[in-house]
Amino acid sequence: MSTCSKPRRTHHKSRKGCTECKRRHVKCDEGKPTCCNCRVSSRSCKYVYLVSRHAEQSLTVSSSNDDGDNNPRPLKHEPGRHYTIEHFTLFNHVATSLNDWLGMTESMRPLSQLYVQTALKTSYVMHQLLAIAALHLGHQDILKSEIYWRMAMDLRNEGLALFTSINEQDAVSQFMFSSLVSVHILAEELVVRKGNDLDTFIDSFANNVSICQGARIVGQRSWDKIHDSELKSWFLQIQEDQSYDKLYLSRSQESFTAMLQSSTLDQVAMQACEAASQTLDFVRRRLHSPRSWGPHAPMAWVVLVCEDYVQLLKSRTPEAMVLLAHFAELLYQCRDFWIFGDAGARLIQAIANELGPAWASWLEIPSEALRNKRV
Repeated sequence: MSTCSKPRRTHHKSRKGCTECKRRHVKCDEGKPTCCNCRVSSRSCKYVYLVSRHAEQSLTVSSSNDDGDNNPRPLKHEPGRHYTIEHFTLFNHVATSLNDWLGMTESMRPLSQLYVQTALKTSYVMHQLLAIAALHLGHQDILKSEIYWRMAMDLRNEGLALFTSINEQDAVSQFMFSSLVSVHILAEELVVRKGNDLDTFIDSFANNVSICQGARIVGQRSWDKIHDSELKSWFLQIQEDQSYDKLYLSRSQESFTAMLQSSTLDQVAMQACEAASQTLDFVRRRLHSPRSWGPHAPMAWVVLVCEDYVQLLKSRTPEAMVLLAHFAELLYQCRDFWIFGDAGARLIQAIANELGPAWASWLEIPSEALRNKRV
């Protein structure tokens, strides 16, 4: 009897197989989006493409560079990092339709161009931009929403970690990151956690705002640099709009000021509410300006409010909750935007129910907006 062992069957090694098949040392058919092995065994299928220096040169997108020309520029890759096929799907969503799904009005278009340009050279901005793209795709595709929203959370967390780990940062990158963080907070609270009750919403919203306050605080240190940067013309436009501000009378601001005059809050709490109210009035004017910011006006309030106001919100201080209802009125006015939807109406109604008849007069303006379906 022969003692020769049976020859081992050979097969061509798959160099582009999924990570799960490589881990299990089995041949991958490289099926997209899920290979046959992972589909049969109900495993998570993911393809990872390490970006080599040669490949990096071919990863280009069409956008203006710092010199103002329209030559394609490479997607920046940092040593030790890799891009997955999911990342490229998200970036394609950004590159092809950012203005549409991010609600960029004509006056906000300079920022949308700068979002992409900054993301291509700053990793934490790229992570945050891709995170918001994942939130939007999750909103569009109900069947894959959990997958996209998990990706968004991972990207946001890594972006924040990258942001806090860098000692010296570009002022414009800080500003762009801060504005994107405000979009993410509201999308996460109003879309991903849409079914939360009022208490859960306030706790989660306040905690998120507190976590992301660092991005705004650091950015303020470089305010002069930001004003003299690529954003200079945009800030000049805001200054020109101040003339319109003088003509715009806000009933909400007048109502809230009258409420504070009769309030028993201590001085610190009073100042926090006044500052938050003035900030809300600023973004309200940006919404109703001839060169409107659109949905980005109320979103800006999220990173502009002070930490003292956030703490008042956490403790359910009635005055702070009334101001939150006036903020919700702006969400209601922009209800066609996918992040807001019916969240403004739900929030106003929930706050009115929570505070009861004693505070109804100070909630009359947002409540009236719901009755009249004000746009």
